[in-house]
Amino acid sequence: MKKYFLATLLFIGFGTINYAQNVTSATTAVQKQDDVKFDFICHPYLQNMTTSGVSIFWLMNKNCTSWIEFGETQALGKKAVNSSNGQIDANSEIQKIAIENLVPGKTYYYRTASKSIVKYESYKVVFKDTVYSDLHTFTLPAEKVSKFSFLVFNDIHNKCEYLKEVMTHEKDFDFVIFNGDVVADIMSEKQIYGNFLDKISGFFGAQKPFIYERGNHETRGGYTRSLIKYFDYPANQYYYNFLYGNTNFTFLDCGEDKEDNKYESYFGLADYDAYRKKQAEWYSSLIQTKEYKKAVNRIICSHIPIYKTYVNDKDGGGDWHGAADLRTNFLPLFQQTKIDLMLNGHTHMPRLLTPGQAESPYFVAIGGSPIYENYSEPKRFTAYTLVEINGNKITVTLKKPDGSIIDKAEVK
Repeated sequence: MKKYFLATLLFIGFGTINYAQNVTSATTAVQKQDDVKFDFICHPYLQNMTTSGVSIFWLMNKNCTSWIEFGETQALGKKAVNSSNGQIDANSEIQKIAIENLVPGKTYYYRTASKSIVKYESYKVVFKDTVYSDLHTFTLPAEKVSKFSFLVFNDIHNKCEYLKEVMTHEKDFDFVIFNGDVVADIMSEKQIYGNFLDKISGFFGAQKPFIYERGNHETRGGYTRSLIKYFDYPANQYYYNFLYGNTNFTFLDCGEDKEDNKYESYFGLADYDAYRKKQAEWYSSLIQTKEYKKAVNRIICSHIPIYKTYVNDKDGGGDWHGAADLRTNFLPLFQQTKIDLMLNGHTHMPRLLTPGQAESPYFVAIGGSPIYENYSEPKRFTAYTLVEINGNKITVTLKKPDGSIIDKAEVK
């Protein structure tokens, strides 16, 4: 009985010590957090721009509530918040606010504002510092725009610094497409916003919107499932369709490039065969819609190429399972509709292919990658794509970061 009583006292004593240590650690963590200056960990960037609105994202390093001040002049004068179920957003790292009911074609000024929350209790909320962004502008597309341009980058693999050079000479574009393998093998969320989003905000993202398409490398790593919350997709999924002026854009999510049951790569956590089939069923219905059929131009974006001659491209991985499965699911559907241009990445080998060279009913444009710059890989090098739309004419140009032209083609 005495032994049992002593053991109980020892257990309670150790429990009290552990509890006290935990409380002390938690208190110290709060104190350290209080010592950190309230500030951005990612500056504003634009998403999901339409003719009448845009979503603006940014990230702060402490709990806060946020709003956007905007207007048609630098005086601003209007305010937007994000609320759901009657509550204005608070206590979230990611700040996301959609500005709606704007005028097509208009230019707007804006700045973000975030107020830190140091205490949030049932009957008491204590606010502290307020941090504002710089003043930025964005311009909405006109309702019936038929002349515009955009840039395409792919296979950046966490090396996005060269975009800074590109932006010194590319000024007149409307939006950017990131066509997969941009933030590669995602091992932490900081990799998403620290190594990519905050830099893109500084390069162009606070003034012009971008679209982020997932590649096969964005499916690898412990934090890949967090990626989607940093972007704004029309249906909150990676594959979707939208009309920009006279041009229809279809984004396909290619999934992985190897078999789902390749255990040493995916550890039983892959289900991409079924996922690609589901997308094919969706696309089969899409091409029957009035909106799709009325488009003057049709462009498809897929990180992994989908054209007939790619099957023989051993250097680019054309014979791998993911590419073969995409061809099986989509090539028969592509024959049923008119497609002008396919935008791809994955191979790291910049090239433009005519329909004859691709043995498919559309031009193919593939961008390059910066990861081979220090290796003797003559076929693989850094390159991006400029696409210019002028009515029913599409001009595609492959360029090096300094702006020099690698290849150019008129699609129509």
